[in-house]
Amino acid sequence: LRLQLLYHVNLENRKSVIIFDEVQREPLARQAIKHLVKDGRYDYIETGSLLSIKKNVENIIIPSEETRIEMVPMDYEEFRWALGDKATIPMLKMAFENKMSLGDDVNRRMMRDFRLYMLVGGMPQAVNEYLDTNNFSKVDQVKRSILELYQDDFRKIDSDRFNLSFKHKDEEFDLIAKGNGPIEGCINALKKAGFDIKLINYEQKTIEALKGEEAEAMSIMHFDNNGKGTLIARAISKSTAEANVKAIFNGLNLMASK
Repeated sequence: LRLQLLYHVNLENRKSVIIFDEVQREPLARQAIKHLVKDGRYDYIETGSLLSIKKNVENIIIPSEETRIEMVPMDYEEFRWALGDKATIPMLKMAFENKMSLGDDVNRRMMRDFRLYMLVGGMPQAVNEYLDTNNFSKVDQVKRSILELYQDDFRKIDSDRFNLSFKHKDEEFDLIAKGNGPIEGCINALKKAGFDIKLINYEQKTIEALKGEEAEAMSIMHFDNNGKGTLIARAISKSTAEANVKAIFNGLNLMASK
C-alpha cells in the first residue's frame, strides 16, 4: 500500500512486478526479499553489477528463491529488432543456407547496416539513445558512462590494494601496498621500498577547461622535508588519482635534490 501511495501506481495481484535496482548496494534488502516472495502477491526482479553482488554477501543469507539470469548485450539480430526490422535476418539466413547471391548493391547495404551496429553497440541504453537522438556523439557518451560504472566496480573489488611500478636509479620497483585511497597506498608502497616520505597535508583543485577541452585536476602535496621545514610539490593531470601520485613523486624528487 505504501509503495502504491508513494509512486502513484496500482499494484495488481499476480500481474505486477517490483524491481529492486542496484540491489548490491543494499544486501539486507536482498536477503529480505525472501519474505516478499513468500507473500505471493507480486513478482520481483533484482538488478545489479555481478562483481559487487558477489562481494557484498557477507553476513547475509542468500535467498534460495533467487533465479540468476546472466544479461548480455544485444546481438545483431536483436539490434535490428530494436530498429523495427524483423525481416532482414531471416532473409539473410535463407540466402546463406541456399547459397544465393544477393548482388553488390544489397551487400553494400547490409555491410552499412552492420557497421551501424558496430558503432552503436549492443548495450540497450546506447541503442535507446541512438533511437531517440540519432546522435553518435551522445551514444558515445552513454557507452563511456557505462564503462566508467564497470571501472568503479573493479576498483571496489580490492580498493584498499595499490600497485606501484617505477624505476629509480636504474632499479625497478614493482610494489603492492594497502591504503585508504591512492595517496595512502602510494606512500605505503614507497615506504616498503625504503623511501622515507611524510605527508603533512594535501589539497586538490580543479582547473577549469577551455572550450572543447577536458577539465584537469591539480594536486598540491605538503611534505616534511626531513625536519627542515615543509616542502611543497604539485602535479596536474586529467585524472585526480594520477595527479596525486605524480605530486608524491615530484615531492620525492625534490627531497632527493636538496
